[in-house]
Amino acid sequence: MALDRTSGFDMLVQISESELNSQLETAFLAGGIFPPAISVPISSGGVTGTAALNFDTPVADLDRPRPRMGLTIPFDGSQLEITAPLPLTVSPLGGDITIVDSIVMRTEGSTQIASMDFTAGAPDVSVTFDSDSASRLAPLLSAAGLTINQAQNMMAGIVLNQLQNDIQRLDLTPPIPVTDDSDATTVFDIDVTTINDTSTLDSDCITFGIRMASDSGGNINGVNASMIPAGSGSLVMMSNFWLLAKVMRPRLARQMGIPVDNFDTPLRLNRSVPAPGGDGTLTNLEARVEGNRIAVSGRATDSGTGWSAVSNFSFYIDIGFSGGSITITATEPNVDTDVDLAWWVWLVSLGLGGLFGGIVGVIVAAIVLAIVEAVAEGIANGLVSDCLSGSLGGLPSVPLGPIGSGLTLTDIVLDDLELRSSIVRAPAVPIKNKGQHKDIRAFAVDLDTGEITNDIRFGTDLVWRPEQGLSVSGGSGLSITGTSYGAVTPVQVSHMPLTSTVIPPGAVPVSFPSPFWFMSH
Repeated sequence: MALDRTSGFDMLVQISESELNSQLETAFLAGGIFPPAISVPISSGGVTGTAALNFDTPVADLDRPRPRMGLTIPFDGSQLEITAPLPLTVSPLGGDITIVDSIVMRTEGSTQIASMDFTAGAPDVSVTFDSDSASRLAPLLSAAGLTINQAQNMMAGIVLNQLQNDIQRLDLTPPIPVTDDSDATTVFDIDVTTINDTSTLDSDCITFGIRMASDSGGNINGVNASMIPAGSGSLVMMSNFWLLAKVMRPRLARQMGIPVDNFDTPLRLNRSVPAPGGDGTLTNLEARVEGNRIAVSGRATDSGTGWSAVSNFSFYIDIGFSGGSITITATEPNVDTDVDLAWWVWLVSLGLGGLFGGIVGVIVAAIVLAIVEAVAEGIANGLVSDCLSGSLGGLPSVPLGPIGSGLTLTDIVLDDLELRSSIVRAPAVPIKNKGQHKDIRAFAVDLDTGEITNDIRFGTDLVWRPEQGLSVSGGSGLSITGTSYGAVTPVQVSHMPLTSTVIPPGAVPVSFPSPFWFMSH
């Protein structure tokens, strides 16, 4: 049955390291995934105080033995406030915290979540101060009889305690519903591992092996390479066996009105059954994946007074993607019919061969229709009915990263069935204010609370004055993006210079005498 690239799982999902980091950056900037700052107490070697650490974007790396992942969290603008043996504040401090821990599937109720679970054993934690911070700390450490390595190890122990007792876990997927039912398109169980690609491509990825039923197989350690297409951040692949045996087989049996056990797995008729669409008998029917299509072959028989016939037929099912929709099409069937007529039928020349050809045509047409509908119901309707983005609907809940919420399908490849897609990310920006503000006067916006007021106070974050334009004060900054509002992401904003303090009214999209419309997130 052609390829088996899913290592026995019903479905395989891979998320590249670059896609994972892009999602982590977006989620961190939106205030999720990992806290932006922590304050940890220090008490060691006679030194007591508090370390206040301000974090930058966490960076994941999969260059670790499976199923471990590294997470490096830079910190800067931080400080160490010492209370004993003498009051002292050392700042600014910067450096990196690196956490290495296994990725596991954690069960919560009827869901599973991929996590770095810091409470399930002790993760490896290291702290490294940058050279400037080490220089600032050196006199203090020397007075306390400590080296920089001892201080870094002390901080690592403090961070480990914080991870296990306060943060506890870092979730790499939303909760994925799992259920033990007879529906082949709902998730039963998920395994996870990591792939450290040591080739020059360095295609590291997280891999999820998904079982859709309790009797499904799969060996997650059998997945040893990234199969993500070039230029893509993810892969969603369904096994040929699952497609034929679990998706098509029960639906085809229902279409034909026969018990499902009339078919052996993956999809082969094991007994003679009444032929659909006619009075004949279907003696053979088998579907298998050949290259990028499903090959179907079968045999039907029929007989009447003075005649009998056997007809062998074959056709292909193509699964494709066109115009934003999944397409299921069948080729014209190839039908070979042998007719056996009694001597007296030959004498009367009733032309029953032509009649039987018509009957076979009805039978084969019914088979083609039943299989096309079985594929369409399982793939186009059942598998991607409400969870893919846009006009397609969607995939059943599968792991798509920390904030992945669906897929935008771009292409389909069969053998095994591969949905080539880009990941749709869930909106993750906390909204302080939304809607429209209509005012011909000057007004100010507090970017921390979202409050809009006509009271222009000193230190207000953002001010609109019709005669001056937009201005900011304090730590706020402005930049002209050249991009539509709806296309701007938190990551793009974080990479902008944001060095301007004033944007003149002519550069702001506003039309007078109509009032200014303002939308704040």
